[in-house]
Amino acid sequence: MNIALNERPSACCRESFRQIKTVQEQAECIVPDVLEDVGQIVSAHAQICLKSKDIGDHSARIGAEAEIGVLYITESRDRVRCLVLSKSMEIGFDAAAIEPDASAQVSLCCLGVQARAVNPRKISVELSVRAELSCWSERSFGIPSGTEGGRDDLQLRHSSEDVVLVTQLGEKSFVVNEQLPLDAEEEPTAISFARVRLLCYDHQPIGSKILLKGGAELEIGYETQEGNCPRRLEQCLPFSVLIDLPDDDCSLGRVILEPTALYADLGDAINGSRVIELELHATAQFRFERRETIAFLSDAYSTVCPVFVEESTAQVCLRRGEDALTVSASDSVQVEQDRGEIVFLTSDIRSFAVREGKGELSASVALLLRAKNGSFSALQRLISFETPLPEDGGEILDARIAALHAERSGEEITLDVSAVCDCARSETKELRYLSAVELDTEKSFDPASLPSLTIARRRERDLWTLAKLYHSSVEAIEKMEKEFPMSDGLLLIPRG
Repeated sequence: MNIALNERPSACCRESFRQIKTVQEQAECIVPDVLEDVGQIVSAHAQICLKSKDIGDHSARIGAEAEIGVLYITESRDRVRCLVLSKSMEIGFDAAAIEPDASAQVSLCCLGVQARAVNPRKISVELSVRAELSCWSERSFGIPSGTEGGRDDLQLRHSSEDVVLVTQLGEKSFVVNEQLPLDAEEEPTAISFARVRLLCYDHQPIGSKILLKGGAELEIGYETQEGNCPRRLEQCLPFSVLIDLPDDDCSLGRVILEPTALYADLGDAINGSRVIELELHATAQFRFERRETIAFLSDAYSTVCPVFVEESTAQVCLRRGEDALTVSASDSVQVEQDRGEIVFLTSDIRSFAVREGKGELSASVALLLRAKNGSFSALQRLISFETPLPEDGGEILDARIAALHAERSGEEITLDVSAVCDCARSETKELRYLSAVELDTEKSFDPASLPSLTIARRRERDLWTLAKLYHSSVEAIEKMEKEFPMSDGLLLIPRG
């Protein structure tokens, strides 16, 4: 006979698809007539903005736009210019696991830009974009935890596990507006480039809401009337986003911040000085989690007849967390004495991955040098990092440059670079549970044929194993052990 099992389902979101794809994009640009010919490329970078995400049946399309800034030395070697070009792109994902009603979260980052001068009036660039797409669907998570009704001869082993369930996904757009003052003695003429990185520092509950606190790390280049090299302004703007908390027992999981548009222009302040008028549009994608105890049936037997069970498995998350790891590296490069002093220094992450339990990164460093006669020259260097990950492993979600320093001594330049890796840790387990129980009542045996009392040595066996072996029950063994305790690890086991 089949035993009817019951379960208590829990509403949650299950990740049905996740993929990381790296795509290469190319673009070309003719140098405008108002700019000088290209002599040497100094560096190139890109600001990636998320524009759209469309989920279809077994497919997803991510729309993005890259604003690429190329810093170059003019052919006359006496000036540095910045050329900006835009590149629209679409990143496609195709998989049977992508469902049209799924909620999607996207993370984009640029893993370096390569720029070369095709001729003095034409620049070609190639950029590498890393796109992470995860799709989540609402599911009812439930496994059998008991039976409907009961039989005195049927023994059930109840187990439980504390797990982490993703309960809801959300998204909220926000805008940051700010006026950034410039040096009163400078006479800025144009914005050369602008890029931003969004970071989430902290979050705190406020009633039925959560306040996200973050910072927009800005880097803006601008030209001045008398300068022959773009100036650079670096500043971190704080921002906050208020989001609704679905339930009191939920907590905030992963937060993904993506810029969707960035505008920077010159303006005049009330006092007449020049300012940079900044407008940043972004979206916050977030997941809510809840800790829950899952009860399930792990074993069953009968004291009077054979029992056949069917096992199933479910992958569950036991714990999840994130860490920020800092890693540093140093390098040196030899240069001729007459190439002059360092006037510009920049660095970008080129790659990051996990191999054999270690995090491996690489970063490109670009230096701009100016000689005493005013001529410019450029150097580029690729630096590698390696850092051990926590013992429970994990993956690198993102990496960024935290500090950059260069010092010249004679004909040697020493470079010190620090990077921060955002690492995700998770521990999963394959939960095995009983999904069907059947009693073979036609082959029932006579309990009178079994010993009414058995003396057994416990050894390393638990009471459930002994009860199952001798057709007894855990409760009966515990009662006998309490009333008639024995020494030397012996137990009195009554017939069930």
